[in-house]
Parts: sequence; C-alpha cells; structure tokens
Amino acid sequence: MKKIIASFFVLSALLWSGWLVAKISEGFYDFNGKATAIESYTNEDRWTVVMFWASDCQVCNAESQQYVDFHHKHKDSGIRVLGVSMDGLENKQAAQQFIDRNKVSFPNLIIDSQLGANFYTTNTGENWIGTPSFMVYGPKGELKAAQIGAVPTQLIEDFISQNR
Repeated sequence: MKKIIASFFVLSALLWSGWLVAKISEGFYDFNGKATAIESYTNEDRWTVVMFWASDCQVCNAESQQYVDFHHKHKDSGIRVLGVSMDGLENKQAAQQFIDRNKVSFPNLIIDSQLGANFYTTNTGENWIGTPSFMVYGPKGELKAAQIGAVPTQLIEDFISQNR
C-alpha cells in the first residue's frame, strides 16, 4: 500500500512539474524520420493551426484543399497551418501519398495514432474521437482553442481576428 501511495505522489509531482506532459509530446517526426517537438512549430511568434489528419480519413481528404488555401493566404501575415499525420511511421508511405494527392504544401509531422491521441487529450482535456481534429496556438505557443471534426477556415480566421 505504501508503494502505491508513494507512486501516486511521484506521478502527481511529475504531472505538476510538466515532465509527464513533455514526455507525452514526444513521438513527433518530420517526414525525413527526424524526431522533433511540436513546440518548435508552435512557439514561433505566429498563430499556428494544427490539423490532425489520417491518410484514410475521407473528411481529411475532402477538406484538405481549404487548409492549403488558408495556409497560403495567411503564411506571410503571421498565421500558418501545421499538419500532423496520425498514420505513424509504419504507414509513412500512405501519409506521403495523402500529401502528394492533395498537394499539401504546409509543413507536416507524423506521429503514431495512440501517441497523437494522448497528446491531444492531455493538452485539451477533451477525449480524442478522431480525425480531422484541430488545435489553435497563439503567437506565444499557448493553446487557444481545440476542435474535433472539420472546421471551416472562415471560423478559424474569425477566431484569430477576435483574439489578436
């Protein structure tokens, strides 16, 4: 019993110190296979719209063009899109085919689906349901909004305009 109580206090201390959250954010890779931190994309003094997608997600395939257009429209004005494929490195080829097929030109990372779901749930407090899902980070890297399901880009523009 003492070991269980001691473990609880250690876990609580790690959670409060941010160590556990930092560990959960591990598992992101660029498409060259290099481990990277999502924070290196969300702490760049600009708004970042993170789109979690999967290569076999019908909605992701249907909606991707509007986010490509959104990225190009705003990339020079302090807003950008960052894609996160939930396909995992073992399905990197399918993820790359999604990028090629949909002419996705914004930066993309790839993560294992379970790690990505844990990251979303830990950082938003919301249960992961699936793709597409979005997280919107402010210019200082702070999470400002999250939404599961497709989000019209006009709503994202309105949200950012109201929160600048």
